[in-house]
Amino acid sequence: MSVVEGDALQVDFCALMAPSSTGRLISNLPYNVATAILQRVIEQRTCLVELVVMLQREVAARIMAAPSTPDRGFLSALVQAYCETELLFDVNPAAFRPAPKVWSSVIRLTLHKADPVGANEHALFLQLLGASFAQRRKTLFNNLRAAPRELQGRMERAGGMLQLLGLASVDPARRAETLTNKEWGALVRLLADL
Repeated sequence: MSVVEGDALQVDFCALMAPSSTGRLISNLPYNVATAILQRVIEQRTCLVELVVMLQREVAARIMAAPSTPDRGFLSALVQAYCETELLFDVNPAAFRPAPKVWSSVIRLTLHKADPVGANEHALFLQLLGASFAQRRKTLFNNLRAAPRELQGRMERAGGMLQLLGLASVDPARRAETLTNKEWGALVRLLADL
């Protein structure tokens, strides 16, 4: 066993685990950077099979939010595309010294065996999610109209945004939080082919 001092946003977890090709990450994630760390870990998903993490209960609720629920957002769509999510238990603030003002939750994230959007399509998926959730109250159509230039170019090559959404059987009047993992995967695959 060894202790490694470093920034979790910079650490190469796969290199730390070598020569083993797979491992598990167990952590109490700092609440202020939990989202960034989870994004970083998902980028290194090839060497991980499971994460057991404690984080702020509200963040855990967002991660586990199902489509068409109020907590559904960028983070839940991203994490659920790559992981099965399971709430293990909640932790009372009194369990800590000093006691924080918030409850915590411990969740298990089990990485899917196959990449749902393809290993080379991860950056495109992040770009699509970012544009789609840019303004939560807006429809997909209105959010994607303001998408980054590269994403707009891909949509134009598909015959336009409406054509692309139609090919994926997604109503442009829907909001991003209503899309399922299957629908996100269909959109990314269509965009990747352009």
